[in-house]
Order: sequence, then C-alpha cells, then structure tokens
Amino acid sequence: MLFISDFVKGGQVTLDGEAIPVSSEKVSVSSLYPALEKSSKFIWYDPWTGKTYPLPENMRRDKFDAVPFTLKLSPGHHELKVVFENTLGLDQDRYLNPVFHLTYLLQPAKYWAYFKNLQISITLPHSNYRLAGSLPLKRTGARTWTANFSKLPEKDLHLSVISTSGMWLGPYTTKFTIWLLLVIVIFLPVFYKRFLAARISGTFGFGLGIMLRILAAWFAWDTLTRGLLPAPFNGLVQIPLLVAALLMFLYGIVKDIYSLIRTSSRIG
Repeated sequence: MLFISDFVKGGQVTLDGEAIPVSSEKVSVSSLYPALEKSSKFIWYDPWTGKTYPLPENMRRDKFDAVPFTLKLSPGHHELKVVFENTLGLDQDRYLNPVFHLTYLLQPAKYWAYFKNLQISITLPHSNYRLAGSLPLKRTGARTWTANFSKLPEKDLHLSVISTSGMWLGPYTTKFTIWLLLVIVIFLPVFYKRFLAARISGTFGFGLGIMLRILAAWFAWDTLTRGLLPAPFNGLVQIPLLVAALLMFLYGIVKDIYSLIRTSSRIG
C-alpha cells in the first residue's frame, strides 16, 4: 500500500491494533501515478476572505511524497489506522500573524474499489483563530470544526488558519499597517499634551493624559513583542525600541504626577 500525504513524518500504521512496519524511504508519486500528480495541487485559502491566493514563494512545490508499507489481509473486515504529524505550510508575509496551511489529499481514494463515510474533525489551538478551506465545514464549538461526507468529496482538503490576536485592523492588519498604527499610538499622548491638554483642565484632563500613556505603553508592548521584523532584527531593533518607548511613557506619567502634586501644593 502507498500512503500519499504532504510532508509525512513520524508516521505510525496499525492493522487491527497491531503495528505495521513503515518504510523510512519516501517515493515520488509522479513515478507511480503521473495523472494523480498532475491533478493534485497545493491550494492556499485566505482565512479572512475565504478566497484562494497564489502560493508563497517559499512554499512552492510540484511533487508529492508517499510512504510505502505492506499489508497482509485475510478475508473479512479490518481496521487500518494511519497516524502521522504533518508539518504545516507557513506564510509570514501576507498578514501580521502567519497563515498556516494544510493540504490533505483525498483524491487518491478514487483508486479504491469502495469508499464511504468520511468524517473530518478539526480542533484549533484557540477560539480566536480563523479558518478557511476547500470543503464545507461546520463550527461545532469555540475551537472545533467538523464535516461528514457519505461519499468522496470532489476536492482535496485544503485548510488555512490564522490567529486574530493583535489583528486590530482585521484583514488590513499587515506588518506595514501595524508599524504605521504603532507610530500613531505612540505619538498620541504627545499630541494630546501639546494641543489638547490645555483645553481639558482639571482631574478629567489629567486622568485622560495618564490613560493615553498607559494605552500607548500597552499597545507598544503588544506590538513590539511580535515578530514584525525577521530574526535577528526583531531582537536587535524591536526590543530596544520597546524599552525606549516604555521609559518615555513612564517618564511622562511621573512628570505629570509631579506637576499635579506641585500645583496642589501651591493651591493649598
């Protein structure tokens, strides 16, 4: 038997509960099933729009690997179970957070003499993940998606997922737009201090200035602790920038509190 899958590793095969030896050598599908090789493609879906988009350059492949193993089947019903880890495709350029991709080939089942009842169950790491794919999936929980098919679907299974954490601008949250938003948020307390603080006097104005600095500090922390730049520049640039921003906000808060105390002392 030939088990075809994308980036197969750590596979384990059992027949009726007993382990089956698996070859450590992969074989090329094109040499055995040229027609299948031509019809099977890696298709990436955008988790935000649900539409397909061109494969990232670092993920372009035109070959599928397969793992052979031998089965000795006696007449009757048997249970064959294949478990393996699948290395996900990764696109780190489309959005702020990476898009993870999985392709699972279903069309090789066309070569089977019989096919019935396909069940798909997907559990995502967190409820804030978005998912898009080639087959209709139903959300059955905060992190789970399922689908049931009585016959073989016409398409292979292609899935793309992305975490929405920090995606403040939704599908427009790219690394460029988040840098731009970071600059705006960082200078927001400065803008308030220079142009608006004098018009909003009293405790409310003082509290608003403090809250803007706290908000900017939190946003800087949330943003600059992400991989906005490729390694090692994320550590060499982002961390010093984060420290400088936090010190600037802390200095501003201390300065405002000190000014308020001095003003209160004069009034008293």
